[in-house]
Amino acid sequence: MSGRRLSVILGLIALFMVGVFLVNKTLLHNGAGNTPDAGDPSTIRGVVATLLPSGKVIAVKTDQGSDVLVSLTDASLITDELGEPLFYSAVQVGMPISAAGIHGQQNNVLIPSLVTVQLARTFGGLMITSAPSLRYEYFSLRYSPKLWEVGANSKELAHRTLEGCRFTAGAGPTTPASAWKEAKIERQIGGNIFQDSSFTDNGKPVRRTLVLANAGYKYGLAESNFGEYAFQVSYDGALSAPELISCVRAVDDILETFRLRNSSAHILLVEPDIPIHVARGSTLAIEGMAQTFGNSVQGVVVDENQRVLWRGTAFVNTKDLRAFGKFSLEVRPLDPTVRAVELRVFQYSPSDGTPTDVIALPLTIE
Repeated sequence: MSGRRLSVILGLIALFMVGVFLVNKTLLHNGAGNTPDAGDPSTIRGVVATLLPSGKVIAVKTDQGSDVLVSLTDASLITDELGEPLFYSAVQVGMPISAAGIHGQQNNVLIPSLVTVQLARTFGGLMITSAPSLRYEYFSLRYSPKLWEVGANSKELAHRTLEGCRFTAGAGPTTPASAWKEAKIERQIGGNIFQDSSFTDNGKPVRRTLVLANAGYKYGLAESNFGEYAFQVSYDGALSAPELISCVRAVDDILETFRLRNSSAHILLVEPDIPIHVARGSTLAIEGMAQTFGNSVQGVVVDENQRVLWRGTAFVNTKDLRAFGKFSLEVRPLDPTVRAVELRVFQYSPSDGTPTDVIALPLTIE
């Protein structure tokens, strides 16, 4: 056999081996063709559809309409859009989610490097949205899914039976048309003071704006550095007088549930700023207002396994348990950690001794 013929045969064999290698790699990369997203380094985006009880696995309805299973257990990091590390328990049904760096699959479950969830969402009776303010803040509202459905976006609710009654959270104040007439009153809803402005055009209701200027008022703060929270109600159709009253009451029921991310029914954290970052070896000062059962609040820092890394008690400075008083805590220096940790402030229930009024915020130790 000539040397030239031998070289050709060896070349064909090498080409065949390369082809077999590439085919096998492609099949493995795509999960043998059964799961097109498996091994795909691009980001999977969608909404959390189900939390599977068998483990830390979620079902995601992707933007393309397909259903995929994503492992939270094997994710290198779970964060919100601010980059705050989150616990598995912080992931809830209805959250917009992205899973990046898919590097394999096991039992049809995709294994990502990074899972990012958005706190702002509206689903199943809970609306969470952000407000332009002096610092990045979220607030939440609860609504009845029997009365309201999600509108054009996650900040809008449309009344199911009152056509034309729409509620928008986190909206900017209304710029009235020149022909509109404004009637403004100050109203207390759920312990908060709102500037309630109603606009009419030739006697016909067209818009209602409610602005909450001081979200700390109900917690005993005469002034606070929280931003303004504006809400709008639009009347797209002609509502009768009874329908208009029903729309007003339905909106008031939602605003009754207004809650800041750094507050519970009886506790408000004024400091630190959110997101919370603590430098290695430094202390963290916590300040707030509380209305307590036993004149004290508790603070803990826990890891994702619920192991307590720090615990402290703060006494509330008030002479009347029915009133809000100031409290302060100082978290001792904590060791740097790559694990997700969480700051919790709460009080114990007088009935059964369990934690109540819990505020839970991600905490990064750098």
